[in-house]
Amino acid sequence: MDEESVEELSHAGPEVPGNVTRHFANVVRIATTISDISLLFGSVYPVGLQGEDSQGRGECLVHMSPQAAKSLFLLLRDQLRKYEERWELKIPVHPDMADKYGADL
Repeated sequence: MDEESVEELSHAGPEVPGNVTRHFANVVRIATTISDISLLFGSVYPVGLQGEDSQGRGECLVHMSPQAAKSLFLLLRDQLRKYEERWELKIPVHPDMADKYGADL
């Protein structure tokens, strides 16, 4: 990795005002109605000495209009394409997800 890439990595992410709460999420549950889409972001982590069990909790609930959700989808797809191109890699997805939804951006 070149020096410029390392510098960019250390400054990754947009500037966020101090009053904005940050959350880490490695799972998301999605629910829809005719008028909105709800995203419940959360985290799942192993418990026990061998990690045989896991626990999770919802951290952040976001409600969006279908139009805003579709815009988010298009923007995320574009950013993920750029990420894969820039770093010359393919982001892996679980085989079940790839079978059901496809793995290509």
